Amino acid sequence: MLSPISNGPSPTATKELHVKLTIWQFLRSPAYKPMLRAVLIVMLAQQLSGINAVIFYSTSILTSILPSSSALISLIISLVNLATTIPAASLVDHSGRRPLLLWSISSMGVSSLILGLGIVYEWRLVSVIASLAFVAGFSFGLGPIPFLIIPELVDAEGVSAGQSFGLVTNWFATFCVVCPCIHFFAMLRVRCQANHGARATFSRF
Repeated sequence: MLSPISNGPSPTATKELHVKLTIWQFLRSPAYKPMLRAVLIVMLAQQLSGINAVIFYSTSILTSILPSSSALISLIISLVNLATTIPAASLVDHSGRRPLLLWSISSMGVSSLILGLGIVYEWRLVSVIASLAFVAGFSFGLGPIPFLIIPELVDAEGVSAGQSFGLVTNWFATFCVVCPCIHFFAMLRVRCQANHGARATFSRF
């Protein structure tokens, strides 16, 4: 006898193909350990890079050296963040994830060093340019790429759990960075009113 013609996978097979791991299964599975470490590293690197200090507290940082233009500079920084994110979408596929991440981290490190020197020695234009370069470097690589590479690192069964874990890690790191910064910049503002030692404090931070 001829076997019946199959119109596609059975409902049971289709159900098995679409099984998704829970976050707990994703965390406990030995097969996902390398992917888990990669997601954890890129998400923590994004938030611990210092971008929140520049974005959230750029007005407080630059008030001591540019008291009349700090609000305008904060607006410009936000616009630069938006403008540099748009071309980054095409550069990710053209240049590759790893080169963009390395270039982004390197440029942010150099920019933060220059920004610290600019604040300590009151190089106003240098401080502004370094802040803009820091944000631009973040937007080209370390900003968007961590969210884009999770579906590439994790297979179809674990991608939902991987994205959920990455988002939770990202927001938890944001909380851990922003809360201490609130107290730090409050202390910095008090010291800045008393003496100029706060600039050196921020540069070391």
